[in-house]
Amino acid sequence: MVGAIVTLIDVSLIFILVEFTHFPVIPAAVISYLPAILTSFALNSRFTFRAKQIHTATALPKFVAISLTGYVFNILIFYMLHGLMGVYYLAAKIAATGIVFLGRFFANRSIVFRKDEAH
Repeated sequence: MVGAIVTLIDVSLIFILVEFTHFPVIPAAVISYLPAILTSFALNSRFTFRAKQIHTATALPKFVAISLTGYVFNILIFYMLHGLMGVYYLAAKIAATGIVFLGRFFANRSIVFRKDEAH
């Protein structure tokens, strides 16, 4: 559910930037991903991994590092699908997000929200 909410934020922002402000698609994809990172941290901390107490000072930088790594892959996949292959930008965005999702989930579960980190 958290992934769906974060994806909705990401896709909605790219749609608004492209369709209403006529922002270029690739930069819009870059911008739309960033607010999703903080939303994802907050929602995943509370709901997905049920961290009762999380050391934000140590967990957030790890989460951001994983998210930024995912971000690079997301943008590269998006560029390959949309920029090189001509896939419609929203379909490319959703596909890139789906591809990167699993890697980010498992990295966050094993690095950021480990049981010994969340107390």
